[in-house]
Amino acid sequence: MAEGQFKLRVAYPKSGRLRFLGHLEFLRTADRCIRRSGLPFAVTQGFKPHMRIAFTGALPLGTASREEYYDVVLNEYVPAEIALEQLRRATPPDLLPFAAGYVDMREPSLEAWLNRSWWHLHFKEGFVDEHELASTLESLVGEGSIEYMRGKKLRTVNLEQTLVSWELGASDADFDYAEHYPYVLRVATRSGQDGSLRPQLLLAQALERMGCPHTVDEIVYPLRHKLAHETEKGSLIDALSRCTGACARAEADR
Repeated sequence: MAEGQFKLRVAYPKSGRLRFLGHLEFLRTADRCIRRSGLPFAVTQGFKPHMRIAFTGALPLGTASREEYYDVVLNEYVPAEIALEQLRRATPPDLLPFAAGYVDMREPSLEAWLNRSWWHLHFKEGFVDEHELASTLESLVGEGSIEYMRGKKLRTVNLEQTLVSWELGASDADFDYAEHYPYVLRVATRSGQDGSLRPQLLLAQALERMGCPHTVDEIVYPLRHKLAHETEKGSLIDALSRCTGACARAEADR
């Protein structure tokens, strides 16, 4: 760590009603929480100074997450367990941090480094035939790419590079809304120079091919389940494993 500069990595969920916070709204909320916590955060130099903080990639609106991260630079060292407790006291329950630890100041940005994501798209019962959906997804994925309009521009996503795996099954027992969303599409994705894939886009195209009258937002509870870094050799590295010392974890359940 550079003298007088300490990069604190914080893990938190995004759940409940706060999953409907837009990305910019969330950035402002996190900024206020850190300020309320009393931690000695660093600010940038220049005409308009702001908190030195970096986040994982933006979640689609309405998508929950079990683990997101931010790195905030502090001007003074605060033991990780104390910093975590201060943040927990200043943060609403649906964004409540559950772990924190220090990483090297030279660590790459979270958004670029965390290039693997695992998503769970939970379905309401009775709106989609699972066998037809599986067949449609298999056909769609077999084409190797999907196209979509973003504004007035036609975009292409290379599925061979960005889609790692997918499977349909029953929702996990520990999913809070399993009673109402009993089925799940589990999707693993990779981001990089070939772009990235939002699973909702893949599912939306499958539903359109099936002639489903409902949108993804109407019948699906989306959840980002996990994030990690994939090395060139294919190994997976957890974000908190990069902490230079012991990583503090809250005793309460997430």
